[in-house]
Amino acid sequence: MNFLYLKLDKLYKIYFFNFILFLTVLAAICSLFFIQFKTGNLQVKLDNINEEIEYLQDEVKTLKIEWVYLTRPERLRILSDKYLNNKDIKLSQIRTMDEIQLAMKGKNRILASN
Repeated sequence: MNFLYLKLDKLYKIYFFNFILFLTVLAAICSLFFIQFKTGNLQVKLDNINEEIEYLQDEVKTLKIEWVYLTRPERLRILSDKYLNNKDIKLSQIRTMDEIQLAMKGKNRILASN
């Protein structure tokens, strides 16, 4: 009887070990499935972000081209003549940098004294 009890005890240990091993393999399979699902979702999000980056880079290129077109000197000259009503500049209106700096120093002193 004692021999039969030892055999059953070993048999239960083997069953218990197999059951734990089965649960471990099942948990690993479920974990891998969820990890694969999550990485798939992250890949889709990454693809969407990359598409948005490409779209925005194209927009920036387009805006730079428009800026270059809108700030052409010929166009600015035409617009300034049309809207600013500029008169011809006289030579007496042109100042040197030294004269401008002297004028600015005088204004700074007045502002500092107030």
